[in-house]
Amino acid sequence: MVDLLKGSRPATPPLDPHFRSYLRAKLMTEARQTLPRSASRPWYAFSFKRRTLALSMGAVAAGFLVVLGVQVYLRTSAVQPGPAVAVVVPISNKTDVATTAEPIELNFSGPVDKNAVAESVQIEPATAVTKTWVGSTLIITPTHPLAPNTTYTVRLQPSAGPAASASPLVRPTPTVAATPLVVHFSTVRAIPPVTPPSYKSSNVTYGHDNRLDKSGTILNAIWTGAGQLIATRPAGQGGPAGLATPSGSASPSGSPAASTDVWLMSSSGTPIRNLAPGAMLPSAPASGSLFAAWTLRGGQASLDVRDLQGTLIATVAIVNGTPKRPAVWLGSDRLAYVDNGVLKLVDLHAMPVPLPSTIKVDRGSVEGSPNGTLLAVETVDSGSIVVDLSASPAFSSPLQQGATGFAWSPKGELAFVVQRASTTGLYVAADGKHAGMVAASPSGQMWSDLNWAPDASSLLLASRPDDSSAGNPNLLVIDRDGSSPRPFGTPRVEYSAPEWSPSGDLVLFTRRDDATGGITFQVATLSISGSNAAEHRDRLFRRATDRHPARPALPDPRCAGVRRPTAQPWA
Repeated sequence: MVDLLKGSRPATPPLDPHFRSYLRAKLMTEARQTLPRSASRPWYAFSFKRRTLALSMGAVAAGFLVVLGVQVYLRTSAVQPGPAVAVVVPISNKTDVATTAEPIELNFSGPVDKNAVAESVQIEPATAVTKTWVGSTLIITPTHPLAPNTTYTVRLQPSAGPAASASPLVRPTPTVAATPLVVHFSTVRAIPPVTPPSYKSSNVTYGHDNRLDKSGTILNAIWTGAGQLIATRPAGQGGPAGLATPSGSASPSGSPAASTDVWLMSSSGTPIRNLAPGAMLPSAPASGSLFAAWTLRGGQASLDVRDLQGTLIATVAIVNGTPKRPAVWLGSDRLAYVDNGVLKLVDLHAMPVPLPSTIKVDRGSVEGSPNGTLLAVETVDSGSIVVDLSASPAFSSPLQQGATGFAWSPKGELAFVVQRASTTGLYVAADGKHAGMVAASPSGQMWSDLNWAPDASSLLLASRPDDSSAGNPNLLVIDRDGSSPRPFGTPRVEYSAPEWSPSGDLVLFTRRDDATGGITFQVATLSISGSNAAEHRDRLFRRATDRHPARPALPDPRCAGVRRPTAQPWA
């Protein structure tokens, strides 16, 4: 019909303008009435015809394969195993490890599960330890000194931790954990007991020395009765493997931050643990495992007694201001200290111990005997005295005029020096109260800083020239009776404050740093066999006398002029 209409000629005259619309409506009406009704379309435009379904399933499969390929690629990249964690243990297989509770360091090359690793540490023989992480280094610090001449085994499982990934799309995965780690090391041999004849200070020779730390990092140091070092260090100094340990948290609100801490250290200078944050000027008895130190709190200082774990045992005294000197132990249960220029005595229960009178002390020497019954004091107005605390009431006895530099031997003998115009007299009191001169220094040489050997048969002392002499400083060892003075240490080096260790194989001292001019604390390692040195001296003597029988061998020029008294001691 459409074609018929297109092929007809236009009507003449022209049709009505609305005819087309009328005709269209009429045709549509006829079509609805005559054509068959078609099925209605569904609400979705998808056909389940075989061709359409096949194409759709193909597209879904292709998309799935693409997604699967991406996931497989990412999974493959993420689970590639990282390098195995390596562990470096400097102490491994060593046979000369010190027994003074030095830290055991384990340096890991990659990330590990730190908690799991620390919990897996096992030490044989069983040893109490503390464990600290510093970065990727595990610091294992024995709580007590290790047993000498013993092989130790450290076992642990370095469980892997999450490894870092450079791509943000890659999920972090653990690195491959190393096999269980086993470390063996052995401690040094046991030191012979400090009793003759196994130990003779007269045969001890100087070996080598080791600086504990650079100038300014150790302010003072002492030996404990157990042979460990306790030192005052500036606050915030590093601990094991550089672990900084700030102090000042113990100071109350409104008080200035503490400026020093008291540390337990090994004889090689390794900081072991911070025993007393905010404390200074430690002192220790001749035996036992306690020490005392002053702790600053605001404008006051408390005298605290602690054990070598840092546990506070007692606070026995409180003074105003900042103390200038450490407390002095009498035995292992009493302490003497200076409060506003007055000497006071107290026990570990903070109970005052009466003295015979008011004793004023400025910078003079104060030392207590090992058994706690005698106290040597250089007073301001009464000269030097010895206070006998074993009597009731206590009483004092005078010493030689100018007596200073007191030192008590393990046997209770008192040694001190008296400085004269150009020489120094060395005195020894066998009973601790009545002294006699046993030796005098060469003219122009001044002796000071006395310290007894552990066997009480020799004394260490510092020798230095006076202002009018051109001699050289040195460290000397002299027998208890004033005989056989001999050089000890590096020639022409000035030593100060020598202190023999309780075991007799080490000497703590201070020396000026040639580079910086500052004072450094050093430990000298000694040889306690002595036989080789004695034989060497005998060979030299025989060689000299064989070559020159008419001229005997000359004594060491560094000890020339040392005199022993033949008459009454100096008054």
